[in-house]
Amino acid sequence: MFYDTKQPKKKGDGGASISIRIANSMKKKLEICAPHSRSSRGCSIHRVPERFHKMREPSAYKPGAVSIGPYHRANQSLKVTEDLKLLYAHKLLTVRAGRESSNLDPRTEEETRTIKLDSSGTLVATQAWFAIVDECVSSIREMETKIRNCYSEPVDLDSKEFVEMMIIDGLFIIKMLIRYTFRNYKIADDPLVGNAWLLMMVQQDIFLLENQIPLFVLERLANIVLEELRHMSLNKVIHTFITTRNFQQILPAKGMILLEDHPNPCEHAKHLLDFLNILIQPPAHIYSASSSSSSWKIVQVLTKLKTNAVVKFTKLKRTYITDEEREIPSDTSIDFFLPSATELRLAGVRFKKGSAQGSFLDIKFSRTGILEIPPLRIFDETDPLLRNLIASEQSCGGDYYITSYVSMMDFLINSADDVKLLSKRGIISNYLGCDEDVSDMFNKLCIGIIDGGNYYNNYISDINKFYKKRRNIWKATLKREYFKSPWTIISVLAAVLLIALTIISTVFTTLSFLIPKS
Repeated sequence: MFYDTKQPKKKGDGGASISIRIANSMKKKLEICAPHSRSSRGCSIHRVPERFHKMREPSAYKPGAVSIGPYHRANQSLKVTEDLKLLYAHKLLTVRAGRESSNLDPRTEEETRTIKLDSSGTLVATQAWFAIVDECVSSIREMETKIRNCYSEPVDLDSKEFVEMMIIDGLFIIKMLIRYTFRNYKIADDPLVGNAWLLMMVQQDIFLLENQIPLFVLERLANIVLEELRHMSLNKVIHTFITTRNFQQILPAKGMILLEDHPNPCEHAKHLLDFLNILIQPPAHIYSASSSSSSWKIVQVLTKLKTNAVVKFTKLKRTYITDEEREIPSDTSIDFFLPSATELRLAGVRFKKGSAQGSFLDIKFSRTGILEIPPLRIFDETDPLLRNLIASEQSCGGDYYITSYVSMMDFLINSADDVKLLSKRGIISNYLGCDEDVSDMFNKLCIGIIDGGNYYNNYISDINKFYKKRRNIWKATLKREYFKSPWTIISVLAAVLLIALTIISTVFTTLSFLIPKS
């Protein structure tokens, strides 16, 4: 219960008076913040904490060309692309309105034609164009509360501004998605045609966590303005965009991502970045062996306590560990770390390039010591894309596929020597420059993340068991030192033969003295 400041004060009651003032001050603050406070549960588009923005310059989470949604709407450096968004939205509306007018009486076709110029050069919107815009507005207003609740922060825009922003940004994204699918939506003097630099930046920007609008908004608008969706689903449209040659330069995997492995990403995806996250995940059966047991559920809970500090400490300790300390006393202990790629190689682990088709997350380890990793291409764009995929997982919960993958690669890559080894095996294609840059990238990606259950846990356990067996180290040393080339093999065989002949000669010589001649 809060006190009323108008209550009469009693003499000598100074302490109570202060308490009343503080209580009422807290009450006023609560009244202000209560309408804006909300649980993160149900939110799908989050702000990335400022400390993560400062880890990389320029920030991996801020758009460089175009603003989508409310978070970066006020950024003055992005205002130059507002006309581009309007141009793209206008194209979709006019094509749809033009099709509507073609079904009308020919005598009224001129009156219902879409936006046109009058004699003074002023744009005049006509009935068909207004009808399509009205349908878009009605649909978005119907979902306005639901859309606002998707953002982790209150959106300080009135209803008119908010709905207009959703329509323009949504239609712009749809036009971007169909640029490689439906040719009849081409724009004369398109600013992105011939401007590869700007096109690449825009494609990156629409897959940033802070630069998203809900996917159900795109679905609703697409169903209004795109008649083609009667024959092709939005799943297919987005998939086609992601797998085009232009966008493939951003993706870290070279192979085709199969939509058949994920029949309906739109049903589960919250926004475009989440759609991409779902699409690059391996089929569900790949991890069934790692996650089906009840003990795995316990591991998932326990590993949530694993912070980056623990990871870095275990890596540091491993640098100074002796051969005698390698043995882990209990088979039930949880492995929080992996040796680096060069350390594993010394223990006999062989690295093999996996398939380029499907998901680059599909890492496998066999009991014979073969670690199979799909090829990974490292571009300048790889770092921000992985950071945003990780941020999406960290903020929305659920599966931690990308987080697990990056954590495992962080374990394997500690230095430029590890990158060199993986590059030699065809696993890493380095387009950044030197190997130190790739090593530095992976080591910094994991700073501050929480691993909510590593999906490679069984493989990590098997690799550590293989690594701890001394006979594997001896076999690897023997193979590396004495059987690395045909000449060393010939030398070893010659030495063995010489030793054998020497032993035989010695035996016969000895026997000749011990056995009397007949």
